[in-house]
Amino acid sequence: MLEPASANASISFTHVAYDPADPLAVFFAWASLVPQTIGVLYVALILSRREAETLLVLAGQTACEAANIILKWLLAQERPQYGSQFGYGMPSAHAQFMAFNATYISLWMYLRARHFSSFKRKYRALGLYILSLLVCISRVYLSYHTTKQVLVGYIVGVLLAVLYFFLVVFLREIGIVDFALDSPLFRAFYIKDTAHYRNFVSDEHAAWLALRPRNTYASKFTNLEKKPCKTIVVAESRKER
Repeated sequence: MLEPASANASISFTHVAYDPADPLAVFFAWASLVPQTIGVLYVALILSRREAETLLVLAGQTACEAANIILKWLLAQERPQYGSQFGYGMPSAHAQFMAFNATYISLWMYLRARHFSSFKRKYRALGLYILSLLVCISRVYLSYHTTKQVLVGYIVGVLLAVLYFFLVVFLREIGIVDFALDSPLFRAFYIKDTAHYRNFVSDEHAAWLALRPRNTYASKFTNLEKKPCKTIVVAESRKER
């Protein structure tokens, strides 16, 4: 008979400990999963849209996560309740991730995207920062981090986002991004760079309207109703002959 394992491991990618009797804890537990959801959205957008900008953002977020791992290893500060059970707590990876995401996308909308109105830029940037603050509050409320760990993570995320955004601008200026887009690998996967001037939702809808067949379902149904009448007329004319 096999002996049971002495200790089980858990996948920490979605693991969140919370008090199920506390409604706020339940809400913040789900809020803590926002970074993981954003990561999945990045991959989905890359596979469906094939935009270079999404690849660049994902590369920046990955570098941000790598920087967080290094900082945690160097600072080695435990979490307020769980110690180092889920890894070190300084700085907060969730806060750093969300700050990077909100800051980079806001800079992109204001300094690069041409098709967004002023109103869209404002409410989308505001929404991103509100979402990032909710995630930060969740980490403190669930005792995964101290306020200081979250603040440091947020500041690091903002700084890295600003540095990375202007690094991408520089890489575009010297032609590195265009060079990559012309490479056989990027061409094989149909990677394009249109996100900064094209609203793919409205553009694709307009293209669909232009290519949509003239005959709608209703007109086809009407034509089917008329066909038997023609057949009867033909049959009657044949009888007369």
